[in-house]
Amino acid sequence: ECNDRCCYPRQLSNYDVERNSSAKGCQRRAHTQCSPSQGPCCNAQTCEFVSAVTNQTCREATECSHASFCSGRSAECPNPR
Repeated sequence: ECNDRCCYPRQLSNYDVERNSSAKGCQRRAHTQCSPSQGPCCNAQTCEFVSAVTNQTCREATECSHASFCSGRSAECPNPR
């Protein structure tokens, strides 16, 4: 049902509840910064913001705007510079 390793699935398993009694379905797991569902600047493997030093493009340049790059401070793609 849920393939996002950064979040609990809608229906929690007994295992998840035993490991974290405050776990809630469709919420981020404890000790995660983000979920890829929050934006393109979240690393799906580590559940952390994509570092600015990686210079990862999250929005391509167009005729009317410059490209945007992950800032390391948010899962969302920042406005172009």
